[in-house]
Amino acid sequence: MAGGRWRDLKIFIVGNTSSLIRPVKEFSVMSVVFPRTCYKCGQVGHFADACQETERLCYNCKQPGHESGECPEPKQTTQKQCYNCKQTGHVQSECSEPLRPVSKCYNCGKIGHLAKGCSAARGGPKVTCHKCGGLNHFARDCQSGVVKCYACGKTGHISKDCTSASGGSNFSAKTCYKCGESGHISKFCEMESE
Repeated sequence: MAGGRWRDLKIFIVGNTSSLIRPVKEFSVMSVVFPRTCYKCGQVGHFADACQETERLCYNCKQPGHESGECPEPKQTTQKQCYNCKQTGHVQSECSEPLRPVSKCYNCGKIGHLAKGCSAARGGPKVTCHKCGGLNHFARDCQSGVVKCYACGKTGHISKDCTSASGGSNFSAKTCYKCGESGHISKFCEMESE
């Protein structure tokens, strides 16, 4: 549900003659693999607003008047879908297939570990240290004794001490935001505040 944007998605229900074309919220991969069921009757293939049942039915015995937690009938799994092998007729706890790892890393996309334990480089923009210019660490974590200037990009000094046109003590290149004159910045402006 990325941002809750609406899209027109064509949904075809396997094993059902009806196909739905309606706007639905974006959904995760899990909801495609394991389609959501109607919360009134417990069947896959439609949503509650299209359900023909007048009362909410027990997901186990399909009878009105109680919910599956209080069902007097033995637990039925014939309509259930296994989260492990994706077949119907049983649930994961009764699956004969070897248990598949379900954790997917959001960093590298591989199954079997989570992003916090991923050894691959993190996705997105690379982190650059503003102190030494090195990759994959922040200035606060920098072990280097070398410093790097933000303004000119050279090592050996920091931006407040930079003498290049874009940095530090070279006030002639700076323009005051208060008075608009060059040679000083607003912090040192002698013009009175209005």
